[in-house]
Amino acid sequence: MSDTDTARNARPYTTLTGKRHANSGWGGRRVNSGRTSKKAKTAENTAESSQAQSSSDSSLRQPRRARDTSTPSIWRNLPPAAFFLPRTNNRSMPMSQPPEAESQNGRADGAHIAAQSEQHSSSTNPVRLTDVDYFNLNANLTFIQENDEFADIVSGDTVVHESMLDAVAVDDDDNAKAAERESADTIPDKDSTLERYLKAALSRIKREISLHGQPTCYARGDLFDRPPHPLFAIPTAAINGYKPDTFCHMDIFVWLPKLLPGAPDVFRCDCPAAMPLSKLGWNPNPIARRVRSFPRDFFLLTNRFICNPDRVGNPGCGKTFQGTDSHIIAQLPRFTQMAFPAFLSNCGALDKVIISMMGCTFATRFGPAPCSELFSELQRKHHDEVELMYLDGARHLQVDNVPPFSPFADKSGWAGAPPSTQYLKAMFVDSVQSRRVYLERGFACLPARVLKADHTFDFLKYMGGLRGQKIHAAAHTMVNEFEEMRKHALVPSKALEYVEDAFIEVSEGLKEHGHPACSVYYSDSPQSELAFIENVVPSLAENVSHITPYSDLIPFTCDPSIVRVHSADTPEIDDLCAELLDKAEASSGFLVVALAVRYEVTNESSTVSAIQLRTEDKNFVFDTSKFTSLAHFPPALRAVLTSASILKIGCGLRSAVSTLGTIYEDDELCKAANARRGSLLELGLHAKLKGAVSNSSYPIHTLIGIILQRAFMPLRNGDSITASPSHLHDEVEAIWQAYLKLAGQDSVGLPLTEEQGRENGRLVTVVHGNKPVAEGVIVGVHDGHLDVDQPEVGNKPAHRQRINITQKRTLIRITQFIHDKHNGLMVAAVSMLRTRSSISPVPSSAVERAFSTPATGGSYDESPIDFSGVGSDSFNAGQSGTTDEDLSMGEEDNDDLPTDIHEAVEHAQTMLHSAAEDNTMPTRVLDDAFHFMDRLIRLLSKVHTAFKPFCAHFSESIFLRDKDDEAAVRAVLEKKGIDWEWAKHAMSAQLNRRIRRYIPPRDILEKRLRALFDAYRDIVCSTETGKSTVFFSKEANEMAERLLETVRKGFLSDPAGLSLYFKMFVDDDGLIVYRTARGTNSVEGGIHMAVRRVFGSLQASPELAECILLNWFARHNRKVGTHNRTGLKFRGHHDIALIDELTEIAIELGVKLSFTPPCVLTTRITTSETFGIRPIALKLAEKYHITVLPPRTVVGVPHHHDVPVHTLTRLYTKPVNRYRSLQLRQRTLHCVTPVHTHAEYTKFRAIINRPEFRKSFKTFAAHDAHKNVNYLALAISWNSDVDNQDRIETDSNKRIYYKFPCQLEQHHKKVLLYKSQQSTMFMGSNADALKPFRDMLRDTVPGSAPPALEVPEGATDTSLSAEELTNLDLNLLDTLNIQRSKDAPPIPTSTPESEGTVEQSESIHLHATLQVNLTQLPTPQPASAPSRVVALQQTMLTNDGSASMLIQPTPDTSKPGDRCARCAFAYCRQRHTCPGRGNRTKCHSEDAAHQLSDRKKCRWSEEKIEREIARREAERHEPSVTG
Repeated sequence: MSDTDTARNARPYTTLTGKRHANSGWGGRRVNSGRTSKKAKTAENTAESSQAQSSSDSSLRQPRRARDTSTPSIWRNLPPAAFFLPRTNNRSMPMSQPPEAESQNGRADGAHIAAQSEQHSSSTNPVRLTDVDYFNLNANLTFIQENDEFADIVSGDTVVHESMLDAVAVDDDDNAKAAERESADTIPDKDSTLERYLKAALSRIKREISLHGQPTCYARGDLFDRPPHPLFAIPTAAINGYKPDTFCHMDIFVWLPKLLPGAPDVFRCDCPAAMPLSKLGWNPNPIARRVRSFPRDFFLLTNRFICNPDRVGNPGCGKTFQGTDSHIIAQLPRFTQMAFPAFLSNCGALDKVIISMMGCTFATRFGPAPCSELFSELQRKHHDEVELMYLDGARHLQVDNVPPFSPFADKSGWAGAPPSTQYLKAMFVDSVQSRRVYLERGFACLPARVLKADHTFDFLKYMGGLRGQKIHAAAHTMVNEFEEMRKHALVPSKALEYVEDAFIEVSEGLKEHGHPACSVYYSDSPQSELAFIENVVPSLAENVSHITPYSDLIPFTCDPSIVRVHSADTPEIDDLCAELLDKAEASSGFLVVALAVRYEVTNESSTVSAIQLRTEDKNFVFDTSKFTSLAHFPPALRAVLTSASILKIGCGLRSAVSTLGTIYEDDELCKAANARRGSLLELGLHAKLKGAVSNSSYPIHTLIGIILQRAFMPLRNGDSITASPSHLHDEVEAIWQAYLKLAGQDSVGLPLTEEQGRENGRLVTVVHGNKPVAEGVIVGVHDGHLDVDQPEVGNKPAHRQRINITQKRTLIRITQFIHDKHNGLMVAAVSMLRTRSSISPVPSSAVERAFSTPATGGSYDESPIDFSGVGSDSFNAGQSGTTDEDLSMGEEDNDDLPTDIHEAVEHAQTMLHSAAEDNTMPTRVLDDAFHFMDRLIRLLSKVHTAFKPFCAHFSESIFLRDKDDEAAVRAVLEKKGIDWEWAKHAMSAQLNRRIRRYIPPRDILEKRLRALFDAYRDIVCSTETGKSTVFFSKEANEMAERLLETVRKGFLSDPAGLSLYFKMFVDDDGLIVYRTARGTNSVEGGIHMAVRRVFGSLQASPELAECILLNWFARHNRKVGTHNRTGLKFRGHHDIALIDELTEIAIELGVKLSFTPPCVLTTRITTSETFGIRPIALKLAEKYHITVLPPRTVVGVPHHHDVPVHTLTRLYTKPVNRYRSLQLRQRTLHCVTPVHTHAEYTKFRAIINRPEFRKSFKTFAAHDAHKNVNYLALAISWNSDVDNQDRIETDSNKRIYYKFPCQLEQHHKKVLLYKSQQSTMFMGSNADALKPFRDMLRDTVPGSAPPALEVPEGATDTSLSAEELTNLDLNLLDTLNIQRSKDAPPIPTSTPESEGTVEQSESIHLHATLQVNLTQLPTPQPASAPSRVVALQQTMLTNDGSASMLIQPTPDTSKPGDRCARCAFAYCRQRHTCPGRGNRTKCHSEDAAHQLSDRKKCRWSEEKIEREIARREAERHEPSVTG
């Protein structure tokens, strides 16, 4: 075997265990692994030298463990995989090859090198260098730099785009400027690989178009012209010269509008004449635009157009267009526009996928910086993967002198350029701003029957400001009943005047979009906000003294002439039902009856108390309380309930019949209840069909009041049916009479036939996207057309348009429409029309509209809690019987982010009874229960042993559990053997989701809370922790009285007539899981806390922060709204423009969509609402003398830079000054900012103490001077000066800006606080006390700094002795790093009999041509160094022909307990052997030097102790010096 073959087929290294090293140049992490003993080095070197001369495999020494036995297969030197073969270093060493030594094919010619060396010999003069000298010098320097061990340590001279003023930067255009610079840097350099590739590709594409009329990529159905994959580029490169250029090429997206499918015959200019455009060739520089993507960017190649000014006879305007211009793309069909892959910026472009990813990731903690790192990592990983293919391909093909692969950032080669954080910020901001109108429309079209609002101040700290000053001090958020964000405003203060226009916008927006007005408003401070809220939201002040609209109607009673039958006898019931079955059989169609079921769920069992039927001539009430099983149930009655020929109508029938099937374990009843088109008809759904109501889930008392105009109150659960059988007759009679009245009315909401569409005078409703938009009457007699005046739009002048009335269109006279601009007439497609009644249905809320079946009425025990057992003896330390879960404050557990929701439920009917007795509704502005409780709880001592029991009883006093829900839950717990009292504390969150809890009317609630406060007020703690003080302090007693006053005013009780609970689903135990809309926890926990968690951009500019919030709110609303409306998790995307456009096209084509279409097309509505940084309200502007700009008006399809948003392909990331951005958002002549510029600081100091701005001449303390300032007058004067300042001055630091009074007050308080702090620091004795410290801080004398640490001279020699190496346990070698000191405990060894022994002279042979040298680095420490200390070291494993690899050793793992603390304190040599190790009290010495207190620790290092011992010994040995 030749030397070459031997080197090529080198066998792997073999370790002590017989295992192979993964790589010949890699030593692993086993320090001194396989190192021979010092005594045998000479013999080993001699033996190995002789062995190295032989190339035979038989000369290899066997592993030591295999000396006397055969070598196990796992230890044999099997041929390794290609990846694990030894790496061969073919790189030329320095000074071995001058530049002329390379031939054209990249290989070196020895004769040529010799000739060049003779011709260009080295110079002996160091001042004058020859070409060879210069080449050698560069080669040597390059070699040293590339092999420098510390080359990765920064030198500190690198320039980075970072400034200490970044956090207080004035301008917001830094991101946009950085994006411009970054885009310009990505343009390929001249003669670079990419530039040459683009030129060649362009020439080829031109040639393909001239030959075939289109590029080859178009012919194969691809818009991308792609280079060969690296896998297929390897063989080609080997033939044409193996170079990395081919591997650096990028895909080219070819966008030639004229050749695209659906392209018009002529593209026209945007000039007034709309002249045709001509081709203008291709772009010369750059040839193509680079699009940022991952894992590799791509180029965008297009051509140009010109409105030719040299056209003969019809010259153009001379304007030029790129093929990617939005004006050109807009002339293409929409399906062609969708193929465009990127958003363009000023100089660069970004893949649409990245824009979508940013929207997703920025809504989490994954902000701009991590997103930039992600794309950078993916691109660099892709670069390395291609480089691996390149190098391994060269190895596989045995290519010599392989050129190095292009570095990632090499602009002449690979040219990697991942998007930076600033670039992503700039693109993200503009993308969100372009869609802002759509997002705001999506927010504005949401309902808000229940509105919950709160301020927050926390996440504002993550936002940047102006010169370090925060622009906004608070954020105000409103949430609706579906936990969706309905309004969000960044405001300068918590004052309600800054959100007044926001409330007005919500009220107007609900009216504009057809939603019911706000009925209930929850706040954490209702009493202070009551007057303001009722003033700005009129609906909250309406009918506050009424219970329901039907409470004062004439009560409904059954007609005495109707035959009423009440029976509890089974045979009689069976006979009566058999007669009914005979009638159904005799009739040809369906027999209609009214049905009602009364059932009750108790802890012991569930029973059906009554079943009511109303036929054409009789009213039946069957007492079924004795029917305990299916065997007792009358068969005829069972047949009536399940018969498909008898149509049963009632309220909540499906739920009732399903309950019957569950109670009697009857599959037929359950099947009838769950049948999709069964025989059960809901009265509410029938009323909606007839146009009486718009909500099919109304309860029976509401339906009877609406349809019959009668007051009816059904029985509550638990009421005896035997005591009031007439009420059961009345209930089923009311259902029957309501059905008869509805039966004679026409159905509404149904599509019209073509004949009905031409019927003159027919009442119709116009719908769009399943949403009614107008009401009208069909005009049957017309001229066949309608002339409409169209306004001026863009360059298109106003004109009159004629709309023809075809067979599928009809003319309608509008009777009710939001915007009527066509004299009350409109032409609409017949498919958009629905039938309607002459009487408008009773409107309903979006809450009630979303659910089909109400829950049954609830009931509760309203008696006060018995606190007679409460006393000082009841609460002993550790025996209160409560846990941490007992503290259930209000809705803290079940008012968080909502979960599933399926159906709406009505408020407990007991509420109606209680409210009917009082006949008043005190207020619609309600308090949050958690904040109500927290006002008192925060004033109580938490160490008092009555604290937790009081919190539990506080919650029990406020919330009353529904009896039916509680009974069902108790039954489940009892079945599973769980105690109810334990579950109330340990499982409070689970119970609160399955048991509805009501806050009773004010009179009942006041009695319960007063009993609670009186019982706990004077409780004395029985332990010393409470210091024997009463439970209620003076402040707590005062707060308790204020809370009772709040209750008396009705701020806490549930509103009568409004449902606050929603049925979500039924769990595995058959229990209904609810969700409540009560309180403001969904604002604080669902919005504010979540925003604080996910706000991904620290110190974000206001513009970026606003975009992040808008993006997060849009996604939050889609997810939470879908969850709460449908009970399903949101699965989809958030491009609402795409969804709306799909819906419109599908409706136009009559095609069913693959997904559920939206109820509202947000791209086709208008709104005046804004979110985030809001325009200054006109009322505030007039009050504070602020000049405002005209309001923004967006009608129809929104545009961004004159381009429809849904067709947008260009993002204008041009630099925009932060002041300009604020000005446009606030719609003011000058932006409103806090005091932050030098000119404002100077002006404030000059005017703050003027007499005209004083409230009075009363004297205040210096630190309270702000109390005597009239900030309103100060703001008016300030803002007047802003308008009068010199407008030529452009330096923001020399200008002043508008101010609100609160901003001036905040700055004044900061100034006063700073003055007070300075006065404290320099006051007399304070200054004297601080003087030494201040002098120390000012001391800058050289040498005062502590000395630098000494550099260790080297590591201790910890190599193993021959005996240790021979007896080494080979199993430990797989898990341990061999590093120990001489006096360390012995290494565990194995017996020679079990593991075998190895002679000291043996060594580990890897190959005959390779030799292992184990070298300790750095040099050993001197002998004076402590032998116990094991310093960090690096062991270098080297072999011939391979690079050195480092093995990191294991640090010292000795514990502090290995020495005696007292001996260490006394610098005693016996510290490691003293009995006091681990227990200093057992120290061997009790002299004064060893006295160390038990609580004091000795943290002196071993180096310090050894140095001190050495110093003391040196002093003892020094000769005494005499006088």
